[in-house]
Amino acid sequence: MRQARRAAAEKSIVGNVLEVQEVSLPKPNPVWRCIGWFCGMGSSQDPEPSEEEVAEASKQLPDISEDPFWKNVVNTNAIIMMVVAVFLWGYYA
Repeated sequence: MRQARRAAAEKSIVGNVLEVQEVSLPKPNPVWRCIGWFCGMGSSQDPEPSEEEVAEASKQLPDISEDPFWKNVVNTNAIIMMVVAVFLWGYYA
């Protein structure tokens, strides 16, 4: 009896896998469409970029390296500001 149930379950699983159908998504609510538009999430499905497009896009990226001197200046200022903030928080707490 168990073997029959197991065989029937496997058949239904295999049958479900083979019967894949494309499902069209329902049209979203206008409010969600506006939120998606505002957040930059379009409703269209854009195709994946090709390897050539990815290589060209990576060449167009700006250089974001920074001078080590200014990196140290910014990090030092950040530490000083955190120390001041913690002191003021502790003083007025």
